[in-house]
Amino acid sequence: GKFLVLYRDRRERTRRVYSLHHAIRAYDFGQSHHALRACDVSRGSAGSKFELFGIMTTIMEIQNRRIRFVDGFKIRDLLEDDFGIVEIHSSQMTIEKPKFWIPKNEVWVDYPYRNEAEFLIEMNDFTFPTETETYEMRRAMAKEKFCIFPNDGSHIVKTEEKNELKVQYVDGGKVRRIFDPEFTLGGHDLVYDYIPLNEIWLDHKMDEKEIPYILFHEKVERKLMVEGKPYHIAHEFAIVADKEMRRKDGVGHYAGDPNYSWKGKTNEEFRLQFYVE
Repeated sequence: GKFLVLYRDRRERTRRVYSLHHAIRAYDFGQSHHALRACDVSRGSAGSKFELFGIMTTIMEIQNRRIRFVDGFKIRDLLEDDFGIVEIHSSQMTIEKPKFWIPKNEVWVDYPYRNEAEFLIEMNDFTFPTETETYEMRRAMAKEKFCIFPNDGSHIVKTEEKNELKVQYVDGGKVRRIFDPEFTLGGHDLVYDYIPLNEIWLDHKMDEKEIPYILFHEKVERKLMVEGKPYHIAHEFAIVADKEMRRKDGVGHYAGDPNYSWKGKTNEEFRLQFYVE
């Protein structure tokens, strides 16, 4: 399973943002659609544009933070397999896998999820634990605040049978508004209590080329948990298996690998490969 990453122990593979302590509280959730239109929006200097809430843009700027849309699949292939759908700069040694390579003034949103950018950022900001509240308390509050859609079954897009497991392709945007605002990329029944027994859920919004790797990750993780390994250990094994599958298919190539093609490039040169403009 995957989460969005924060300062805390992770109870799932959610790829959560590490910290939006100074992030965007410019708008109340109920007014967010109007607030985004009121924010300063700048266009990229080159490349194709897309429409977000009626605005042609490649870059959004909200309260001096630049929202950059990036190729998350490429990042997970070439830099960090545990990159989520929304991430920010972090450099603290106490944080698992800090994102020091993201500029301090930028928020990175995986391009397929661009139409959820404002929701993901507000949700992550809301779940950031305060001095008097734990992450678990904020998470429970977030579910109450953001999970406002009725469970009418419309989140299921497609179903496949994989031996003893059922794989459900889901509308992740709806899952995040029905069950769990932090659902990210995929998950299974042994981690998420809202996923039925013997089921794996995959967000159909992800790049379709990445689906085999996320599915393999979930299967490995779940199998190891069935065998008795705790989530955090099973998750690490699944990351290794996922990366190895990407390598064998010729899409995965990571720092430390022999003949790593990006060796010697500056952080800026590296970053520019991921921006979607």
